[in-house]
Amino acid sequence: MKFVYLDKRERLHAWFRSRQAILLTTGIGVFLLLPLWRESLQGQFLLEPPNHAVVRVKEPGMVTQVFAREGQTVAADEPLVTLRSLSLASKVSKSAADYTVASMLATDAGLHYSDYGSALQERKRFAEQAKYTSRQAALLEVSSPISGIVITPGLQDRVASYVAAGTELADIADLTEMRARIFVSEHDLYQLKVGAPARLYVNGLPRTWVTEVLAISPKSTEMDTALEEERKFQGLRAPNFYVAEMRIPNPGLVLKPGMVGLARIYGQRRSLVVLLWKEAQRFVERKIW
Repeated sequence: MKFVYLDKRERLHAWFRSRQAILLTTGIGVFLLLPLWRESLQGQFLLEPPNHAVVRVKEPGMVTQVFAREGQTVAADEPLVTLRSLSLASKVSKSAADYTVASMLATDAGLHYSDYGSALQERKRFAEQAKYTSRQAALLEVSSPISGIVITPGLQDRVASYVAAGTELADIADLTEMRARIFVSEHDLYQLKVGAPARLYVNGLPRTWVTEVLAISPKSTEMDTALEEERKFQGLRAPNFYVAEMRIPNPGLVLKPGMVGLARIYGQRRSLVVLLWKEAQRFVERKIW
């Protein structure tokens, strides 16, 4: 090596003083100082419909008819399920009969001028009772509160089954737009800004979706169980995550609720020198201080 150095030393010194070496060094320096690289961070996300409604039973009864099935598009106020309640039906009939009798008694009292005021009060009371039972009976026809797609499986299997009040019947979701909740580690939060552009890569789909950050949660949270991987090391503190929300148009309904993937959020453009300097600075702040 010493012989090679002594043999080539003059040629190397002459090359470094040449115009080509100066131009090459200047070009490398300019290249390192140009803001060509963008800061970025990545995080896992979960797709959810931003507008969805859970349809629950308000009055108990027997399911007699089901008008929708999984994957079917329904409009707002479109009937989904019809229930039957014998006890409620008897209450409706009794309330209607009581109101009819009270109306006849009020009319008779008005003709004979006998206790007309109390008869009117009785008719009014039974009228309110009839309205109340009619409203209860109307709840036996369960309708969709929003326009969307039925995403609950096995809705047709509810026929001839008894359901109690509060039972969840169906989940209706508007899939024309999807919401991506991206979990960003607390260590990368400094790079996250509202309005930052992002690209989403959904597992199993070949294309990408371009969007931007709409909101950032003000409070940290744990990773969603659908995204959390099995922990291989016990005794280590799991990092906290902040949720960045994004919206993705879904005109072809390609995206489905529950899909997961990886999102990359981009920041400002930096030069390679600045990126290396920031990484060194963060290393010192984390490890030394």
